Amino acid sequence: MKASFIGTVGESRQALLWDGKNARGQKVPTGSYLYTVRLSNEYDGTYATTNTFGGPPISDTGIPTDERIPLAVDITAAAIIHNRRDSAFGAGWGLRGLEQLHPQPDGTILITDGEGSSTVFRKGPMPDLAVATESFFSTFRTEALSILLGMGTGSFQPEQRMKVRPDMFGSGQDAFSVAAGEFNQDGFQDLAVALESGDIAILLGKGGATFEPPQYVSVITGFSPALTFVAAEDLDQDGIQDLIVLSQADFEGVFILSGVGDGTFFLSDVIQTGPAPASVAIEDFDADGLPDLAVVHEASDEVVILLGTSGLQPGQRLPVGGLPRSITVEDFTSDGIVDLAVPNFLD
Repeated sequence: MKASFIGTVGESRQALLWDGKNARGQKVPTGSYLYTVRLSNEYDGTYATTNTFGGPPISDTGIPTDERIPLAVDITAAAIIHNRRDSAFGAGWGLRGLEQLHPQPDGTILITDGEGSSTVFRKGPMPDLAVATESFFSTFRTEALSILLGMGTGSFQPEQRMKVRPDMFGSGQDAFSVAAGEFNQDGFQDLAVALESGDIAILLGKGGATFEPPQYVSVITGFSPALTFVAAEDLDQDGIQDLIVLSQADFEGVFILSGVGDGTFFLSDVIQTGPAPASVAIEDFDADGLPDLAVVHEASDEVVILLGTSGLQPGQRLPVGGLPRSITVEDFTSDGIVDLAVPNFLD
């Protein structure tokens, strides 16, 4: 981590400002870190009374010389870094002695500071929940996304509702799906919400479960432009996350929105895979190092595999039960090869 001095006016007005990052530019986890700072300066020298026996000077005469005498002092202490990526309690830092870390039996860490206040956090990330909501019986409800902050113990705080609709009274009253990702590469998690209006609402995170106002990416228009699903993945392996969007609108298919890296996206591909795509799972099915897609189709009762060889190419079509709604991937047989699980609404 790097530190810089701030407030350099006056002897007692200097402080260290930490950047909270390692040598690779990654945010360090919240915790306590040892550090050593060397303070150095030069001052005007003065003549000293010499010792005729060759020892150190007996006294300082106070008579100035033309020399500059260097002075350096090493200070070793510890800093407590609060990084917003791993803690829901904001960024900052404090010196040990003013702030103390107290491990608790349940695995949480209690931080106390000199003002008597305290903060509890859990080592590493504390997963939260983001839930997209439909509002069949609430035409004028203005919230379409619920955020539930994790406690780190398997429980969650009460929901916080957010407004993501572009039009309160017109089309686009519902949010059908939500995906989390780091879209502008600032270390904070962002959200992409698929709306009934045919738009994707992009909410860039600011840390502490707060977000910038929504920005909208228009994916499809028409008489019934409903988007049913959205997922985030780096499909082209350029280090920037992309969006996979499913539509059951006038045009049914898979839309690929390529990420630019600043929180914006552009439509890069449209793939017709079959009627009523409902859900998608992402995995490297053919072990070529590139992500592939498994798309569930409600109307045709099948799963379509899209291989990411050079762009996404339609591959195998797998029949499943009646009206499939969702899909997940896992190695259920422990043979090193991923399998598919598809729940069906009718049988």
